[in-house]
Amino acid sequence: RLILIRLDAAGRRLVPVPPYTPVGTLPLTVSHEQWYGVAVTAGGKHGPIIIDTGAPINQLNAATLRGLGTHVVATGQFDVWGNQTFVFDTLVVGGHAYLRMPFSLIDNPRYPYSLLGYPFLTRLSGDGAIGFNFRGRQLALYH
Repeated sequence: RLILIRLDAAGRRLVPVPPYTPVGTLPLTVSHEQWYGVAVTAGGKHGPIIIDTGAPINQLNAATLRGLGTHVVATGQFDVWGNQTFVFDTLVVGGHAYLRMPFSLIDNPRYPYSLLGYPFLTRLSGDGAIGFNFRGRQLALYH
């Protein structure tokens, strides 16, 4: 379901939309030229990671995986494309810790990005919804 809310040039709402009043926001960062992401902490490492609303998996590139040591554990399973799956012990986004966050290992030099997809977004939103305010550079949480 897609809800469009009119914004001014600075990203402020032009009209109130009471059912979609944010209960929290996370800053969006520009990551890898043109994609938006959020700042994360995992295994003592800090940095941006892309948000991809169309990705059916969270994906982690091989270089990032090697740097996370014991904070990432193989599950012994594979995703629908045959990629090995892992779980982070703890992934911190916006001050919230997400335990046992699943990821698929992607080792493709043409697409070497790590990203958070649908599995993360469903945990982030809970029973609510999320919104992207690209003008205001915020990821909004609604409940």
